[in-house]
Amino acid sequence: MKIHLTILFLCCLINQVYSKKYGFVKSNVPRSVKYVLKNIKLYDTYKTNELKKHCETSKVVCTGMGVVTGTGIGIDEFWNNIINGYNSIDKVTKFDTTNMICGIASEVDTNKFKASDYYTNKKDVNRNDECTHFAVAATRLALDDAKMDPSKLNPDKVGTIIGSGIGGLHFLEKELKTLNEKGHRRISPYLIPAMIANTPSGYVSMEHNLRGISLGMLSACATSGHTIGEAYRYIKNKEYDVMICGGTEASITPIGFAGFNALRALCAGYNDNPKKGCRPFDLKRSGFVMGEGAGILILESYEHALKRNAKIYGEILGYASESDAFHITAPEPNGRGLTNTIKKLLRKANINKTDVKYINAHGTSTNLNDKIE
Repeated sequence: MKIHLTILFLCCLINQVYSKKYGFVKSNVPRSVKYVLKNIKLYDTYKTNELKKHCETSKVVCTGMGVVTGTGIGIDEFWNNIINGYNSIDKVTKFDTTNMICGIASEVDTNKFKASDYYTNKKDVNRNDECTHFAVAATRLALDDAKMDPSKLNPDKVGTIIGSGIGGLHFLEKELKTLNEKGHRRISPYLIPAMIANTPSGYVSMEHNLRGISLGMLSACATSGHTIGEAYRYIKNKEYDVMICGGTEASITPIGFAGFNALRALCAGYNDNPKKGCRPFDLKRSGFVMGEGAGILILESYEHALKRNAKIYGEILGYASESDAFHITAPEPNGRGLTNTIKKLLRKANINKTDVKYINAHGTSTNLNDKIE
């Protein structure tokens, strides 16, 4: 009975929604259930092409990239340094790492990066954590790269998804010190907004008056990949014309390092030779080297990009994600979760394994992860 009622309701809904819009039913015909059931083949009889066009999905392309990292600020400097073999890993300068197992990282050069250069309201610099600074800056760089002026876009058709695995850790540590030394009355009212992981996405939306969806995502090392995939879905399903997506991180702090050292995930044995520390899939690997910064992509529907004559870096053909539901940090030994995800993605993208020319590995330089990958 429930099934029949559902079908009947859907038929009525189709009749009322599409009859006027696509001309399936003339205006002088009563919109009755009897009529709908009698004309259940309306898809074949009336303007089928119009309905098909309405249901089609959009192609999704990337038209802009922005980065703030120790390797470079801006896509040109970043890329040139990569292809020239520049290594930004060095001893940590932000705090004392004496007696820590790992004391090396890739820090953003504070001589080159000034957060105030990227905010409309300079007062926002002191109200936010570095993870938000990096996201705001990388977004401006990505918009510049895409030659996109947000003020000329429909703000309701632009969304933002920016993730962070840790959030505003430095701001939290600073306020904890204030709490211990000066008491709770001296805590900044900006503490909570500065530390939560959705603030980068929120501030980017406010900076550019983007009124579409604004999400902060968190899925550990997969965070940025998920933001791109979910942004892709929003455009694919024609909910938005443009999506700003990516990730930001600023976890090179005393508690961040202490935590990852306790987890035995950070590189060990290379404090005196930092440039050799990052070595995924190598026999002498001993853990990952922490970095900081942000990477932002501008995604658009193909139609939207063509209208503004945008350069196109490439098209996103598909997205898939699964969980192996195995362990909080260790991957499933047989790699089933990763394998299933890859197979699902190849089906969605309608391509063969032989069509794939490049794989971006996780490459944590840990024994378990390297083995499963």
